[in-house]
Amino acid sequence: MYGAPHLERLQFIRPCRSLDISLEEIRTLLQLRASPEAGCGGVDRLLDAHIEAVALGNLPFSRYD
Repeated sequence: MYGAPHLERLQFIRPCRSLDISLEEIRTLLQLRASPEAGCGGVDRLLDAHIEAVALGNLPFSRYD
């Protein structure tokens, strides 16, 4: 049976997917989330790169093509 941690993870993943964040990017975000002592730099870099890819239309498998 699925527990609260599973639900929490899915509640994080679903909005990410709706923003066309790849599973690889989500995996990285989840790893960064599990290491709060690492700070926000990794999250900032990943999301900045994703935003740039969206702006340039460089998302593979985008549902907006």
